[in-house]
This record gives sequence, structure tokens and C-alpha cells, in this order.
Amino acid sequence: MSGKLIEPKVITDFNNNPVALLPKGFIFDDHRWESIWAEYDKKGESLTSEDLKRLFPDDPSLQVTPVVRTGSQQGKDFRQHIDNEDS
Repeated sequence: MSGKLIEPKVITDFNNNPVALLPKGFIFDDHRWESIWAEYDKKGESLTSEDLKRLFPDDPSLQVTPVVRTGSQQGKDFRQHIDNEDS
């Protein structure tokens, strides 16, 4: 099982406890699978996005641009920004 995920994927253990939530576009292979499980076993709880960023710092799907909240933004402001980028 390897390649780039086309949708988000939740990895769970045998008790259906979440191990990690992998984002769309995450590059997945056997080595990464083993790394995720090793980190989960070491940590003893679900991996956060920060854990995944630390394990796989070069994966572009884990690099997100933070939203700066000014308190004056509305949903239409974001839609207009996206529409302008497509032009």
C-alpha cells in the first residue's frame, strides 16, 4: 500500500482507537507506516499533526498556511480571495 492519499485516512488500532489522521495528499508507503506505528507505540496515544510534521517534515500535505484571525473577516472575504486566484 503506497502512494499519495486521494482522501483523508484515519488509522486505528485493534480497539478502534485512532492512531493518526492522515491528510489528503499525504505520501504513504511501508516505511512511513512502520514509523507511524513505532511513534504511536512510543507515545501511547494518538499522533497529532505536530507529531506527523516532526516525523515527516518534508511532506507538503502537512504544511498548511495558518489563518490569521483579525475578527473582521467573513466567509465571503475568503471566497473572493480564492476566486481572484483562479483568474
